[in-house]
Order: sequence, then C-alpha cells, then structure tokens
Amino acid sequence: MNLTIGVVGLFGIINIVGGLVGYFKTKSIISLISGSLSGVILLICAYGISERSSIAAIISIIIAVLLGGRFILTIIKKI
Repeated sequence: MNLTIGVVGLFGIINIVGGLVGYFKTKSIISLISGSLSGVILLICAYGISERSSIAAIISIIIAVLLGGRFILTIIKKI
C-alpha cells in the first residue's frame, strides 16, 4: 500500500510540474489548469489511499487512464 501512495503522490506532483512547464513554455492556461487540477486531485487521492479509501484508489486510476490516453493520442499524432 505504501508504494501505491508514493506512486499516486509522485504522479500528482509530476502533473502539477507538467502544468507549470506547459504554461511557462507555451503560455497555455489550459495546461496550467488541467495539470494543477489533476495533480491536486491525485495528491488528495494519495492521502485517501493512505486512509484506505477505495474511492480514492478508483479516482486515481480513472485520472491515470484519462491522462495516459490523452498523451498517447498526442504521441500518435506526432508520428
């Protein structure tokens, strides 16, 4: 369980940093908002998982799948 909390928390931090990078690099407000929002939600989910909340685990999985799908589409478009 500790590994799951760490991975979800780290993913949340990476999303926040990624949103900031997207904003400073391309002035994308959408990147800032979506990265910050998803990152904060993932950090909250990491806390929820530490409290044994199955809803927090499900929400973090949904966010990970949605973000993964979004970035896979971006990679496919660049190929």
